[in-house]
Amino acid sequence: MKNIAKKTYCLLLMLAFSTVLLITGCSSHNNNQYKNDFDLLWDELENSYPYLTYIDENIIDVDELRTRYTLELDSVQDVNDFANLLQRMFSEMNNLAHLDVLSQDMYQEYYYLYVLNKISSNDYTTPYSEVLQDDRIAEIYTKPTSIEAFEGEEISNQEVFIQYYFDLKAIYFKIPSFSHELKEHDEKVISDAIEKYPEVENVIFDITGNSGGSDYYWMDNIVAPFGGSYELNIRNFFKTSSTTDKYINIVESCPTNRLKNAPEWANSLGLDKSFVSKFNVPNEPTDNMIIPATIKRWVLTGPKVYSASDKFAYFCKSTGWATLVGAQTGGDGLGSTPILIILPDSGLLIRFSCTAGENTDGSMNAILGTTPDVVTIKNETALERCLKLITDDSSK
Repeated sequence: MKNIAKKTYCLLLMLAFSTVLLITGCSSHNNNQYKNDFDLLWDELENSYPYLTYIDENIIDVDELRTRYTLELDSVQDVNDFANLLQRMFSEMNNLAHLDVLSQDMYQEYYYLYVLNKISSNDYTTPYSEVLQDDRIAEIYTKPTSIEAFEGEEISNQEVFIQYYFDLKAIYFKIPSFSHELKEHDEKVISDAIEKYPEVENVIFDITGNSGGSDYYWMDNIVAPFGGSYELNIRNFFKTSSTTDKYINIVESCPTNRLKNAPEWANSLGLDKSFVSKFNVPNEPTDNMIIPATIKRWVLTGPKVYSASDKFAYFCKSTGWATLVGAQTGGDGLGSTPILIILPDSGLLIRFSCTAGENTDGSMNAILGTTPDVVTIKNETALERCLKLITDDSSK
């Protein structure tokens, strides 16, 4: 991996899955233009999206799906109709690996990160900044005017909830989001809270409702205050195409067929290239208080844990940083930032993960997610099981 882009690339900023589409423009197009965009989209899925074969074999007949939605193009009246048609189609594909139409909110978050926040200064981030500023999307997406205008809009709804269990000497943090704009706001929330309870023996991080955001959040706000350094090596696979060549242009890749231990799924999905992402956690030293390493750490997981929050769960599982308690995560936390595709006639942006990350057991992360160390049973919450484990430990 080239040093010029190592820091930004290895952090793998994973933006959370968006479900609300707000298109600002109302431009009308004839159906031939929508058909051109529709066909271009499917070409991109066939050439660059890693999971189309998996979807066809396990979720829905892809050819039937494409044919059915092609016929629906005749009823499309404007760009909002077209966007909704695509979003319904992606929903039938389970929106697997961040596959969706980019919403206005998510566009602004990408723009904040790659343009306003000036991290678009190297080979890895340049394709994102170029797409986000392309004239062809100007009628559809509204740019945030400044960093100040973007920041703080959702912070009031994303406060970390804290509770202390005096009898167990355990402090509980429910962290609803790893959103990038919350990173600075929450910078000392954990270390400051723990400082109030010097007798604490257990720390519980509840991310069961956390669908992701930025790896910066958990690396710097959760891991760094406890001290220590860790290295993660994550293997990814992808399809060679003009699009993936543009986005994955800073890594030293290897043909999959040259690997002695390539997973079977990589070959069956036609993922002909691989690379290993190596990076250190935390990203850089912290000014926060170093929390005693004797405190036992627990992380609560569930199916809504996705993208960057799944990456945190994977980090805990693979390094032993914390004990995972709960249910299987939603996955797709081990690939690179979802890429952006322009549909030029409509001006819509499509995003999807173009790499498939491999779990330590060789399974596909986007499909199976991360398995907790302790799995909950029916009608039992992750917190209930965790508190029981702490109680059992304290009675020994």
